[in-house]
Amino acid sequence: SNQPRHCHAKATQQGKGGDSFGAEVETLAGRADSKLADLHVQKVDDRWVVLQSISAGDDQLGWLYVAMGYEPDMTVQLAIGESFLHIALCQVMQRTADYVRSSEREEILWDLIEGSPASRLMAVDRSKWLRPQLSQPQRVLRGRLWDPAVELAGAEGEVLRSGRMRHRLLGRLREFLIAEGAGELVALRGNELAAIVPFALLPKVRRIVDDIAAIVCDFIPDVEPVWGVSGVCERPLSLDRASREASTALRAAEKLKAGTVASYDELGVVRLFVASPGDDSIREFVRQMLGDIIEYDERKDGRLLETLRSYFEADCSQQDAADKLFVHHKTVRYRLTRIEELSGLDLSKHEDRINLDLALKVHSVMDVLAADL
Repeated sequence: SNQPRHCHAKATQQGKGGDSFGAEVETLAGRADSKLADLHVQKVDDRWVVLQSISAGDDQLGWLYVAMGYEPDMTVQLAIGESFLHIALCQVMQRTADYVRSSEREEILWDLIEGSPASRLMAVDRSKWLRPQLSQPQRVLRGRLWDPAVELAGAEGEVLRSGRMRHRLLGRLREFLIAEGAGELVALRGNELAAIVPFALLPKVRRIVDDIAAIVCDFIPDVEPVWGVSGVCERPLSLDRASREASTALRAAEKLKAGTVASYDELGVVRLFVASPGDDSIREFVRQMLGDIIEYDERKDGRLLETLRSYFEADCSQQDAADKLFVHHKTVRYRLTRIEELSGLDLSKHEDRINLDLALKVHSVMDVLAADL
């Protein structure tokens, strides 16, 4: 024919139409078999439409769509087939690159939070190209997606057993974290999920955890994730300690059934009873409760620790503590106010008193043990 011959070609990813074109492709694709490699030629109104499924292994990635005003002959079909091969190859290469990048980020995360000192040092160096960098204060999140005593069956079990679905879940989580300015360090291992986020404020971290949980539940319905959040970590080489804190908080959330998220900062004395053997939760508890007070006494030659001990021994009576210390009761009041400022605790609250009193007793025992060595 001497008439001009026009055609329109476009490739669309699976599930990413979003417009009238995408809707038409989805409608036509519903009539075709995405598992077949053959071209699907259909007459739609006054047009001829050719669909070709783009797949990688068992993963259906999208469709190559060609619309024209005439019935495609063998030459056209050969040209479409050549285009399809080029697009499919590009998709496979992109997918492979995505897998490699995802695996590299997971390796960096696990080395940072569980690796040997040498592995952590190398991981810090390898993470320098990530944004934001680990020089900012960080918190570690550790989650248990489902009870390990319960075997996931059906679709839920298939999600985690399928490398493809696992990759998609990690990709969705990574997209979310990047959009939130939370970096891209997230990893999945069995029923464990771990992430490193550059946020010091706990309310912000809790919102991030809630959104992560929602994404996980979109992929794996009917699971009930439980989370532990570490304290703030100022140095990337100390992220292993932050990971142990997050694990301690996770055990507290599991054992106490007090909610789906537990923060190490808020555990107080509870951390001593849920800590795993060999971790430094006891020393960390004393440091958090009394560290600034001890440092103040050493720097100012003060008597805050002695005053606090006398205050508790006097059943929290300022006057009795003053008599015991041979000072004016206003001096005791001033020192207690200074203690509250340094520790961030409130001596009028029962729980804060318990934490400080226990920290004092543990500190005394630690001093005795150290003196005997």
